[in-house]
Amino acid sequence: MCQAVPYRITTLAGSGAVVFTGEGGAATGARLVDPDAAARDAAGNIYITDSFLNLVLRVSPSGVITRFAGTGTAGFAGDGGTALQVQLNGPLGIVVDAAGNVYVADSVNSRIRRIGTDGVISTVAGPQAPASLVGPRDLVLSQDGAQLYFSEPSQDRVRRLTLASGAVAVVAGTGTQGDSGEGGPAGNARLNSPQGLGLDKDGLLLIADSLNFKVKRVGANGNITTIAGNGQSASTGNGGSATTASLAEPADVFGAPDGSIYISNLRNGGIRVVGAGGSIGNFGSGTFENPVSLFPLPDGGFLIVRKFARVVSRVNGAAITPFAGISSSDGIGDGGPAEGAKFFLPLGVVVAGNGDVFVGDFKDVRVRRIRNGVISTVGTAQGEALAFDSRGRLHATNGSGVVRIEADGSSTRIAGTGVAGFSGDGSVANTARLQFAEGLAFDSTDTMYIADTRNHRIRRVDGTTGIITTFAGTGVSGYSGDGGAATAAQLSFPRGLAVGPDGTLYIADSDNHRVRTVGRDGVIRTFAGTGVAAFDGDGGLAASTGVPAPMDVAVDRAGTVYISGQARTWMVDGERRIRTIAGTGAFGFSGDGGAATKARLFGARGIEVDGNGVVLLVDTLNQRLRRLEPIGPAKGLVHSASFQEGAIAPGQILSLFGEGFGPAEGAGAVLGPDGVLLTTIGGVQVTFNDVPGPIFFTNRTQVNVQAPYELAGADFATIKVISGGVTRTTLVSAVVAAAPAIYSLAGGKGQIVALNQSGGLNGPGAPAKWGEVLVFFASGDGQLSPAGRTGVPAAAPLAATAQAVTVEIGGRAARVLYGGPAPGFVGLMQLNVLVPDEAAVGPAVPIVLRVGAQGSPAGSTVAIER
Repeated sequence: MCQAVPYRITTLAGSGAVVFTGEGGAATGARLVDPDAAARDAAGNIYITDSFLNLVLRVSPSGVITRFAGTGTAGFAGDGGTALQVQLNGPLGIVVDAAGNVYVADSVNSRIRRIGTDGVISTVAGPQAPASLVGPRDLVLSQDGAQLYFSEPSQDRVRRLTLASGAVAVVAGTGTQGDSGEGGPAGNARLNSPQGLGLDKDGLLLIADSLNFKVKRVGANGNITTIAGNGQSASTGNGGSATTASLAEPADVFGAPDGSIYISNLRNGGIRVVGAGGSIGNFGSGTFENPVSLFPLPDGGFLIVRKFARVVSRVNGAAITPFAGISSSDGIGDGGPAEGAKFFLPLGVVVAGNGDVFVGDFKDVRVRRIRNGVISTVGTAQGEALAFDSRGRLHATNGSGVVRIEADGSSTRIAGTGVAGFSGDGSVANTARLQFAEGLAFDSTDTMYIADTRNHRIRRVDGTTGIITTFAGTGVSGYSGDGGAATAAQLSFPRGLAVGPDGTLYIADSDNHRVRTVGRDGVIRTFAGTGVAAFDGDGGLAASTGVPAPMDVAVDRAGTVYISGQARTWMVDGERRIRTIAGTGAFGFSGDGGAATKARLFGARGIEVDGNGVVLLVDTLNQRLRRLEPIGPAKGLVHSASFQEGAIAPGQILSLFGEGFGPAEGAGAVLGPDGVLLTTIGGVQVTFNDVPGPIFFTNRTQVNVQAPYELAGADFATIKVISGGVTRTTLVSAVVAAAPAIYSLAGGKGQIVALNQSGGLNGPGAPAKWGEVLVFFASGDGQLSPAGRTGVPAAAPLAATAQAVTVEIGGRAARVLYGGPAPGFVGLMQLNVLVPDEAAVGPAVPIVLRVGAQGSPAGSTVAIER
């Protein structure tokens, strides 16, 4: 079974969400993080969505920027209220109708929302059927304003909302990924992640069919045709026909009044223009960092939303001027404490041999290092995944490639050309094309494995030759191939990777809701997950347990596997049994300082285990790096009955060992005037979460103390031994409801301290008989009923142990006549039981005490005869 090692969760780096700054000032001085789309109203106001800030911003004709919609906190709330009181979640596309109503694609909420001219917000489509939506991306209004077109990239389709009736219908795409249907009805065609939408001069719908690397148009007769792109991801063909040219992932499109069509190429930063005659060329001579969105202006110019530059630029002829945003975050927090820094969507994490922690700050395109609690920037990369080779060189995924971060902060391209696509097997890795690499790992020979996520493959780069090949996956999204060659298997959006001690590659096969392995034999198998997007519960075999959307995977030196999965993190032990180590399954942020299983996570992503068993977890949408510290037995803290280390229970008697505690001659327990044991003896005090515990005895190397009943309900206890006003030692222990152990004559094991019915001491020469009463003693029974008072000797009427108490003698259940505090003692439990008939007989019969779900350690014995 899985070891029940609890983890305490804390934040190692990051202080939560980046907030919008610059409100009420010039738009060119405002800090945007993830601008996505822009729109204009009749009065000249420009509206900009920022999916990271969860806001819609408005820039007045005079250039002043203000919040228009959203509180800045991700979520869904506010319908029927004013726009500034509403919660949005990843707003993307935006459009304004002739009356001044603003429509927003509230993408993560899978809704389209309208902000009326009165400032009131409402949902006009989604999530309920028949208008259920999935991640709406871009919006465009028909020329008459009656229809609102919207793209759904994850569903490979474009649909239409009739504003008057609320009816939703498919315009283009079958909902199945592909590239087909040319010249036929658009609803029968296959698309691949359609993104931006626009209209040509005649009002016909234009679609940036992004991962087909084409722009398509839906004619007046409803048929679809390609107007630009040959299906190859590149930027070639200038001066020739647009349909024979290549496009580098078209992200948006619009038609100009002269019949020209403008296309933004996301992956090479270029703007392409298709003339009225069908030939294609570049707009201008420069590039724009990730031009995700274009918006035409009445003066013939247009706005470019430059996503990774975090700015919106205005284009008039050859002039390009700033419109909104500043281009750098300046690495908020660099040079200061890591927990005070701001992340812009952290994703990857890795630990160096010297203990330095590196984080890929995706939206900020930075790799940041945490050393001795201080954060700094060490290089430029998106850092969806990070890994070290055997020489200690840091590598990072960077969009559709892998770079090595050099000591001077420069980057060397190791794999991928940087242009999305698939090519290059059998050639040098940096001449190949990848499509969004989101996983990275090295084996002991410096062979590099890359999760080529949107190609649904794992690519392998030979550590000696640098040649890249496909290691797993056919390139077609799906689930198949277990038990056969990995290259013949189907994967679906593989993300995190890890190499185990035996060379096995672990793959977070995310959209298949599985973790899969490829051994040295090249055979692929399912390691965890059933394909169902729901968690089945702890303790079962990992391969028979649902593991929804695993995002990353890590393996420690012992071969224990750790899996991150959005709102939970799991551990799989050597018996391949799975249990949750962090997260409740509900999204949010909570729990720092407490049990990791009671904490809330929001988009748990990268995961790493250091040499001390500490798990580092990227809590992506909470903008934090969180630390899961295993709370094992506290060294020097033992149960007073069993002398074993372990979790502690409220009211339990404990022994702590160390140096410099109490007086050399020792000091014993003292009752105060109120009849309660004193908590300071010989200048020594022991606190549990700052609550002092009654002391029974102390000397220079030992303290015997009762854990306060106030620990009931706590997950952990921070225990401090304070002597002469100085903290001599600090320990952390897990707290459990009960930790029962029976007192023995030899200390810890063997013959227990027990009284026979005659009153004599039980032992091999004086055994108890079947049917007689046996009295023995224990500690660690936890809270009492009514609740126990710390340090108070028990007196009649006696309380009872709050949880169920059972005893087995020689494998037979014994009838418990009484289980509760021993009269006149503090923290001591007394058990009065009837020796069962048919119990085993002999001088050393095993006896087990259970309180609730916890049993006493093995090794306690009692003498029994017939």
